[in-house]
Amino acid sequence: MKRFFLLTAALVAAVAVLVAVTLPPRRVALSARENPAETASGVGRLPTGRVPISPVNQLESGWALAACVRLDGGLKSPLQCLTQARYGISWGALGAAMACYDEAVRYAKNRVMFDRPIGGTQIQQVRLADMLTEITKAQLLCVQLGRMKERGTAKPEQVSLAKRNNCEIALDIARRARDILGANGITAEYPVMRHMCNLESVKTYEGTHNIHTLVLGEAVTGLQAYR
Repeated sequence: MKRFFLLTAALVAAVAVLVAVTLPPRRVALSARENPAETASGVGRLPTGRVPISPVNQLESGWALAACVRLDGGLKSPLQCLTQARYGISWGALGAAMACYDEAVRYAKNRVMFDRPIGGTQIQQVRLADMLTEITKAQLLCVQLGRMKERGTAKPEQVSLAKRNNCEIALDIARRARDILGANGITAEYPVMRHMCNLESVKTYEGTHNIHTLVLGEAVTGLQAYR
């Protein structure tokens, strides 16, 4: 049986990690496949191809075609990898939000309309104050989560909380910054639109906003709502 997998960095990665659910009794299986060379079992490299994804343009995303692949192992290792990645995304989204905020502050102080900077108007100051407040809360969330990880007390659902919150507020901050910049906010001369497009992707991968909502819901109630 052949199956396509969408993989980040599929064209340049040395190893492909595949997770699958087998037919009844529906066991979860894991396989790490060497991409560029023949494997010990004699199965050749995974055929790959480019998938054009516009927002996250720093990495080449692509597909991999797996055929007659033997899978073994369990979910513990890939889930630990995902948890670590989500923690990193929490910081990365926060960095994008800070960049958008800094650009908005700089633009508001220098853009003059009706003989004064637009930063001197109440509506722009309200926007900037709200952006700063959300960034500060997200920073504290990440710092505390990092301390808990160092102590070994952080739980996956707490990482989900940080990923969910920080991606959401970062995207909102990018949109507010775009509003402050007006028409300049959608041009390549300023970084806001680039960050906003990237954040749209970041909000989706490593678990969507809704999935992390359900993770938190299960942690609160002890009841799964995935099905």
